[in-house]
Amino acid sequence: MYPTQTIAVIGLGRVGISRAVSLSRDYDTLGFDDDPERVDQLAQGLDATRQVGPPDLVRNRRLGLSCDESSLIGADVYVIAVPSGLDRHSAPDLAGVKQALDRIAPMLTAGNTVIIESTRFPGATENSCIPRLENASGLHCGRDFGVGFVARISTPDDESSFDVIAGTCPKVAADIQHLYGHTVTHSTRRVSAIRSAEATQLVQGAYRDITEAFRNEVTDLLTELDADSVEVFDALGASTDNMPARPNGFPESELHQKESSYLIFAGRTSGMEPQLINRAREANATRSLRVAERIRAQLESNQKAPEEARILIMGYARMANSACCHNTPVTDIIEALEAMRFEVHAWDPWVDRHQAPAPHQRYLLSNPEPGSYDAIMLAVGHRLFLRMGFHEFQALGKPGFSFIDATDQLSPALTDTVL
Repeated sequence: MYPTQTIAVIGLGRVGISRAVSLSRDYDTLGFDDDPERVDQLAQGLDATRQVGPPDLVRNRRLGLSCDESSLIGADVYVIAVPSGLDRHSAPDLAGVKQALDRIAPMLTAGNTVIIESTRFPGATENSCIPRLENASGLHCGRDFGVGFVARISTPDDESSFDVIAGTCPKVAADIQHLYGHTVTHSTRRVSAIRSAEATQLVQGAYRDITEAFRNEVTDLLTELDADSVEVFDALGASTDNMPARPNGFPESELHQKESSYLIFAGRTSGMEPQLINRAREANATRSLRVAERIRAQLESNQKAPEEARILIMGYARMANSACCHNTPVTDIIEALEAMRFEVHAWDPWVDRHQAPAPHQRYLLSNPEPGSYDAIMLAVGHRLFLRMGFHEFQALGKPGFSFIDATDQLSPALTDTVL
C-alpha cells in the first residue's frame, strides 16, 4: 500500500467515523453512509456518537463525506464498518454487511483491498463475504483483490486496546497492518488466519459475559444471605483474576450479548453446543427482569404501587461516556418496568434522542422534571453523573424517593437496594 491510495469507509457509525478520521491523517479518505441526515451533521462538524470533534471533520481536507453511492467508485481500499446485530432468535443478522458488500462488489478492480471491521463469526468472511464479492464482481480473491479482517479488542482503560489483523495472504495482512499502524494510536497484532481474527473479538466478549454472569449470581446470592456484596468485592480487591473490586451490575450483563450469541451460533453450526457460554448468556439475558423486580420490591416497601409511581432511568447509552445507543441494554430494563405498569422516563445528556430507535424516543427526556420521581436508577456511569452531588439526585426525586445505583460506582451509603 502506498500513500497515494484512496480509502473508502462504508458506514459512519461510532466505529466507522473514528476509522475514517484516523485513516485521513495519512490518506485521502471518503466516508460513506446512506443516511443523508447523518452525513449532513458530520459535514457540519456534529458527531452524534461523540467519537470525533468538529476539527476532525470540518478542517480535515483529506476527509470527504458522502451519501452518493457513485462517490465510492475508484477507491483502492474499501473498509466495511457497518454494524452487525442479532435477529429475534439471537442468530447473527448480517444484512447490513451483505448490503455493503453488494454495493462495492461491482466497483472492484484489480489491485483493490476490502477490509471488514463488522463483527463476524469464524468462517463468515471466507465462506460468505469472499464468494459474495467474487460472484458480483467477476474477479477472483487472491489473484485480483485481497480481503482482510480487523477486530478491535478493547480494554477497560482503552489505553491498552489493540487491533487484531488478518488477511487472505500474508502480504494483504502486512499491507493492512502498515496502513492501520500509521494512523492509529493503539497497537496492532497480526494473526495467521481471518477466522482467528474473527474469533478473537467473540472470545473476549464471551469471556466477559461469563465473568459478568458469575458476578451477578454472587451478588444475588449475597443479597439473599443478607451480606453486602459491594463490601465482599471490595475486600477481595485485585486477588481475583481480572475481576474489579466491585461487581459491574446492570447494564454490563448485556454488553456482550452479540459476541456470545455469535460464538454460540458458530458452535451449533459446527455441531458443538457451547455449554458454559450458553448458560452464562441465558443467566445474563434475564438480568433486566431481575433488576426490574428488585426496583418494584423497593417501591412496594415504600407503599408505592406501579400505577402511581414514576421512575427515572439515568443513562441510555450502551456504555459509559459514549453516545452510542445501538443495541443498548437499557431498553430491556425500561420495557420490563413498563410491563409492570410503571411510568418510566430516561435521561442521557450524551445521547441524541433521534439516534434512538423510533419506539424508544418517547421516553427519552431532554431534561427531567425536578421533584417528580419516586425512584431514580443510575444505569450508566457517565462521568457527568458520577460527579453529581447527592443533593442533585435529591432535587429530581420526590420526598422519600428510592435511589438505585446499578453501576456500583457511587458510595453504597447512598443507595437503597443492591442490584
